[in-house]
Amino acid sequence: MNNLIAFTGEEAEVILHHVYSMFEDQIMDPVALGGVPGYITASSVQSLQASFDYNPFICGFLAEMKTDSKLMTTPYELDEDLSALLSKLLFRYAQWNYGDELSRYGVDLDNEEAVLGVALENYKPINEIKENWELILKKWVELLAWRHLERLASPEDGAAERQNMHS
Repeated sequence: MNNLIAFTGEEAEVILHHVYSMFEDQIMDPVALGGVPGYITASSVQSLQASFDYNPFICGFLAEMKTDSKLMTTPYELDEDLSALLSKLLFRYAQWNYGDELSRYGVDLDNEEAVLGVALENYKPINEIKENWELILKKWVELLAWRHLERLASPEDGAAERQNMHS
């Protein structure tokens, strides 16, 4: 997990959409991924794209990944960066969805650590979102790394053989 991988913002977007769709199909609940209920996007011509557009987590991750045309990092560093971003996105989500209740309990809504601590302790939905996104991010990083390996592999070798050469 220490080898550099390179990918474009477009590749990151396509792979995130794929991974998110896979998880949404398994869970069958976009709200458990931080999005809106299916009935809100059902009448849209592009309901899947609408689901992406209404999910602050997808929007947040893609905004971060599209800042550069080509990104180069290690899977470990990418995982660390995405985990930090997940915390920020969960903080914003908790402020938006639970801010009134948290402030009644005396939680400083500007303190990310305090907000997340109380929200994760008291609200099951935010825990579910956190757990689901941790799984999505893990799979996303894995697929970005595999995509990089496949791009480097010779036509007669597969990505698995190429990975063994780097080990």
